[in-house]
Amino acid sequence: SLSRMSLDENNFNGSLPFSMWTTLPNLQVLNLDNNKFTGMISSSISNASKLTFLSLNFNSFTGPLPTTLGKLRFLKRLFVGANNFTRESSTPELKFISSLTNCRELEKMELSLNQFNGFLPTSIGNFSKTVTVFNAFGSHIKGTIPSEIGNISSLESINMDSNEFTGSIPSTIGKLAHLDRIYLEHNGLQGSIPAELCQLKMLGD
Repeated sequence: SLSRMSLDENNFNGSLPFSMWTTLPNLQVLNLDNNKFTGMISSSISNASKLTFLSLNFNSFTGPLPTTLGKLRFLKRLFVGANNFTRESSTPELKFISSLTNCRELEKMELSLNQFNGFLPTSIGNFSKTVTVFNAFGSHIKGTIPSEIGNISSLESINMDSNEFTGSIPSTIGKLAHLDRIYLEHNGLQGSIPAELCQLKMLGD
């Protein structure tokens, strides 16, 4: 019957028990921030189907984030920053991003400070219209910024600085009427700043 577990700000270490996702079927909130956990996140995480809040920031988790995250249909917050997560070796794209488009209640994502070494998929444009924050700075993300990002009409904050993006800033960002902050510094972007960006009325930073 356990629904909330917060172990943040400790010195716990080791890997998470493989069975925990099946033995805690009613878990809604899990906060493991600022510990020393290692190992991979099992694909069986989808069995914790009631999760709404998952925070694993500032640990030493490794491996790819499982695409079964997309089966957590009540997930609102996903915070996995400051770990050593990578992409799947089978494709240069970040497949877990595509899977998260199935989480129709997702609001905020913290993916920063990882070792993804891959590309954002064009499917990013299929994110739920509830997504307001997309943070993915300092995570070795490559390639161009997909123009489809302009389809996430609810976005208020984009933080993708200190990556390896190339190409130009897509003019479709001008469709994000609620955007109030965008950080793209320390990349390899080229070309002109699109006029559409300068016309965002909510933009403050």
